[in-house]
Amino acid sequence: MEGPATLSKCSVETLDKLFAALEGLSEQEIERVAAFAGELKQAESRGATTEDQEKAELVNNLKCHTVVKIAPSRVCPGVGVEAIVPLPAGIDPFKKSNAHLGDMGKVLCLRESEISGLNPSQVEYIKSFFAALTEDGEYEPSRDEETGEIEYGILASGANAMDVSWYMNHGGEAEANMAFVEAQSGGEFCSYVTKREIAAGEELLFNYKELGRMFYETLPEEVRAAP
Repeated sequence: MEGPATLSKCSVETLDKLFAALEGLSEQEIERVAAFAGELKQAESRGATTEDQEKAELVNNLKCHTVVKIAPSRVCPGVGVEAIVPLPAGIDPFKKSNAHLGDMGKVLCLRESEISGLNPSQVEYIKSFFAALTEDGEYEPSRDEETGEIEYGILASGANAMDVSWYMNHGGEAEANMAFVEAQSGGEFCSYVTKREIAAGEELLFNYKELGRMFYETLPEEVRAAP
């Protein structure tokens, strides 16, 4: 084991971030992280290129985090998101690889008037995916302080950048097996976490009410009327 001289190179802040990242991981997941860190260290000692390191991270991500897919939905017409391996409770099944290579979910706020000039079918499509902003824990949409307009949080990289998580369907209180996690700071997007263990082949569902009234009301009335 390396001694205090090595530990002194790490700031308290770095260690805090490390402990926060590991918190909630299963023993198996921590072992995978440690193994991956070892692979990166070996790559560095061999004088590996940045591309080699990116490939190592990609392979690790494909092995450990390729856990869901888009599939025909069992709860509504069209597609949804399905687990392809058993998922434990308390994990984010949508983790990405090589975050340094590009935008991983930066959000820009657009007022109603800023999207109203689009084709009506484009506006309908955008509102079906990007929810009106709400204050933490609130159901009603928040409004721009100056204009009073409703604002929408939209991916800075555009609608074509949506990942698998955007295709999750609605489930009521009893059916929802995913929970919505608020962004930690402004300009970041939300994430999701499994509420319980999810079996392979089971569809991932979250309650659209968690994203506020306006997003919930994009659902057909008969779906909202269901218990």
